[in-house]
Amino acid sequence: MRRILLFIAVFTFSFGLYAQERVVSGKVTSADDGSTLPGVNVVLKGTTTGTVTDTDGNYKLSVPESGGTLVFSFVGLTTIEVGIGSRSVVDVQMASDFTQLNEVVVTDSYQSIKRAELSGAVGSVGGKVIENLPIPSLDRALQGRIAGVQINSSNGVPGGNTQVRIRGVGSISGSNEPLYIVDGVQITAGDRSRRIISSNVLNGINSNDIENIEVLKDAAAASIYGAQAANGVVIITTKKGKSGAVKFNANYYYGTSDVIRKQPLINSKQWMDLYQEGQANFYQPYNSVFGEGFNTEIADLVTEVNYGNSDAANTYDWQDLVTQRGVINNFDFSASGGNEKNRFFVSASVNKQEAQFIATDFTRSTFKVNYDNQLSKKLSSSLSLNMSVVKQNTQGVGGFNTNNALVGAIGRLPMANPYLTNGQINPNLTYAIGPLGNLSNPLWLAQVNPQQGSTKQLLANYSVNYAINNDLTFKSAYAIEYTVIDEWAFFDSRSPAGSAAAGLAQMFNTRVVNWSTDQTINYVKTFNDKHNINAVGGFSFREQKLDGFNATGQGVSNNEFKRTLVGTTPNVVNSVYGIFKLSGLFARAVYSYDEKYVATVTVRRDGSSRFGDGRKFGIFPSISAAWNIHRENFMNSLGFINELKLRASFGRTGNQDIGADFPISLYGGGAAFAYNGGGGLSFTNLGNPQLQWETNETINFGLDFSLLKGRITATTDYFIRNTKNLLLPQVLPSNSGFATIIENVGTLQNRGLELGISTVNIDGAFKWTTDFNVTFIKNEVTKLLRDGEDLPNNGLWVGRPLGQAWTARYAGVNPADGRAMWYDANNNITYDPQANDRVFLSRGSGSFLLPDYYGGFTNTFTYKGFEVSAFFQFNIGQLAASNFKANSSMDYRFDTAQDEEMLERWQKPGDITDVPRIIPGAQEVGSANSLFGGAISGHDRFTEDASYLRLKQLSIAYTLPASLVSRLKLSSARVYLQGVNLWTLTEFTGLDPEFAANTSNIGVLPPSQGIIAGVQFGF
Repeated sequence: MRRILLFIAVFTFSFGLYAQERVVSGKVTSADDGSTLPGVNVVLKGTTTGTVTDTDGNYKLSVPESGGTLVFSFVGLTTIEVGIGSRSVVDVQMASDFTQLNEVVVTDSYQSIKRAELSGAVGSVGGKVIENLPIPSLDRALQGRIAGVQINSSNGVPGGNTQVRIRGVGSISGSNEPLYIVDGVQITAGDRSRRIISSNVLNGINSNDIENIEVLKDAAAASIYGAQAANGVVIITTKKGKSGAVKFNANYYYGTSDVIRKQPLINSKQWMDLYQEGQANFYQPYNSVFGEGFNTEIADLVTEVNYGNSDAANTYDWQDLVTQRGVINNFDFSASGGNEKNRFFVSASVNKQEAQFIATDFTRSTFKVNYDNQLSKKLSSSLSLNMSVVKQNTQGVGGFNTNNALVGAIGRLPMANPYLTNGQINPNLTYAIGPLGNLSNPLWLAQVNPQQGSTKQLLANYSVNYAINNDLTFKSAYAIEYTVIDEWAFFDSRSPAGSAAAGLAQMFNTRVVNWSTDQTINYVKTFNDKHNINAVGGFSFREQKLDGFNATGQGVSNNEFKRTLVGTTPNVVNSVYGIFKLSGLFARAVYSYDEKYVATVTVRRDGSSRFGDGRKFGIFPSISAAWNIHRENFMNSLGFINELKLRASFGRTGNQDIGADFPISLYGGGAAFAYNGGGGLSFTNLGNPQLQWETNETINFGLDFSLLKGRITATTDYFIRNTKNLLLPQVLPSNSGFATIIENVGTLQNRGLELGISTVNIDGAFKWTTDFNVTFIKNEVTKLLRDGEDLPNNGLWVGRPLGQAWTARYAGVNPADGRAMWYDANNNITYDPQANDRVFLSRGSGSFLLPDYYGGFTNTFTYKGFEVSAFFQFNIGQLAASNFKANSSMDYRFDTAQDEEMLERWQKPGDITDVPRIIPGAQEVGSANSLFGGAISGHDRFTEDASYLRLKQLSIAYTLPASLVSRLKLSSARVYLQGVNLWTLTEFTGLDPEFAANTSNIGVLPPSQGIIAGVQFGF
């Protein structure tokens, strides 16, 4: 009976307590952008009662009937307290707390380091910054976003390759591309296509799956990757699932793309009038023989016979014919969620683009899985999969007026009718009698000469973590990249490229198997609350195989059979095979005292199969230190300084990506080496077993600070990057049978200053923030083959930058007679410059490879659910050649289209202009060629400053209010409008200054400008 009474009493008391409680719910969102915040701790103040927000930022909590105070806290956000009162719904917004930035960690493949303990130079871009950009490869999205990282989009082919340079150009003969690591999978960047214009190895990654991108810039940050880190490391981390209810997100956008600029060309009447003028100038010397006025009479006759009446000539815009309004469609869908033991993120996407040029498109499908599993208290595993299929239709890469539609269109005569009288495309344009007579129609070539590439790629990483104890963890990771590329090209037997062989069909297959494993042990320990040790040690192994074959058949029996060699006579069958292996032992230890003083030591020993015996192994150490000055007691009186840190580092990294041919001697085969009807081999490459790593030694000094509670944050770095043991060709005696052999003989230096600054200009309901970064850089060759010896034929001079412009200087036109003039070495006028008249150009950096400085800045405005962001990118001081302009200013050397500049030509004595008088061949008697030089090769008439400021991205978005979203049974909804490359300020007269950087740009396509509109919603 006593037990029953006791039970009743306890039950009654408990029921009474329960009856006095109620449930409070709400949603936690970011004050910065309105996004929901999962994982926020919600605690009833003064108790242990609490919960965390789910993936949608929602929470529910039982509280006393009388209410109380809720405390909301999250790493990196300001903790806030909110009184409940009588409310049942309490929604809050949380702002960033810059005093907690020290808790943020930087993660590479091996180790997580608190931001406060970071002593190297690391740049970062969040996934939200680059999401929904209508560009296939994520490396283009980084352009102008990170100080010290220069990206040249040197072609506008959808999915085309880019050039990424981290802190300058560090190699002459080897690769300058960084190492990419995607969820632990190591990828060697570059263009693996063998037939199509360009393909990017990163095309298979959906940028909307990206959580964060870290760029390791100095040796202190990157030396743990040793022989692969000389050009920096880009670490890409994709989104992962979080504990909570399953969250679905869908995103769709549609857009269009257009050419940024067309080459300004003259119309048919102008062309024919100028042609007549050129003929008159050509026949003028014969007036003394046939009488005054003979030149104009014969010029009229030649023009009339060849081209008809100029007043009746039609004008056809060939550039308009080969360009179009491109179309972009993108859809991606993701699901994420889980519990304490299992968390997942799954996504799928389809991206399809019809380019702004005919016969060019891009289609990508991706499927992404990230799965984390807590198998037990000590054992956990992680799986990452990314599968993709990319298909590209492209155009040919050829010389002027051949396979590429844009190149052909710029060269075609404006009066040449592209269509026959029946409305069908005219295959051949017979409106020319010069050296390029009977030119093919680029519209027709785009139809009959298709080229296509298909890339299937799998990126996978699986790792197991075992907690040996509270301080020691073992991780075993295995990664693979498996890529298969199929390409084909067809050249119609009626086209110029296929006529000599009666038609050509080409097939290419390339397979890459790239796998690696990392076995590491991590040790993290704090002693006496002040001494912190974070150490990692391990072993790494990587092997990459590339094999493939290609076949060509000629004598096409039927031009409709484009995807097969059937009906052809195979005349080329070839195969390729390459393999390298890389193994390394590494260790890194980070020690900090009271989070004030930080010291980091890293060492890695790598061995590469790309080097000969005795040269396979190298050691790559680094040491760095940091001082968090703001944690010192003497800083307490300076309350406006929230963070102040000094950093310094020195380290060494290597470049083993030097090409497989350099270290070893090779034999080659083929029809040229056949003997007596059988196969043959020939000694084709003289290897050098003494070759060793190209080594980078970097000194870095950095300063980070945050002021006024985060209203101003900045980081600045000064670096000196010395590249030693450069690979350069050494001339051999002629009786050796080889012209050169590659040796380690040169040194190169890049030094620069980086600055990145973020400000909160206005804070409140209306918020305005600015992000700005700039990099000043100087490049210098410090040593070549022998001290004081230059290599002008290779464009290399000691004491000068790579890509130095060294040429004759164009002096304009003689006002008296219209002849082109140049300056000689003594600044005197000459009509026929010689080799010794060449000088170094002083405009800008004087380099075709590197600018004086580059960077970008973003202004973002938010008000309630509205957001407007404008991102500008700039590149100042780099030179570029306006090649299309040069080739369409030919002074009627060929019968091709002419640039509008020709309307400014010299016509009569006294005319002041830079365009010489028109004469076929562009070369007066006793003068050099005004386009391409005479005794020398080239001059600076078409070399221009390619500096530019570009509105790279403009975004307008609206996030629907939570009340409306909930009525729609959604967790979030957002609509947006985004533009890319909308406006450019430049004095460059070519198609595009970005397109011109570091390339001749003949045979590829310039970038586009585009606008997209989209919607995102979660449920």
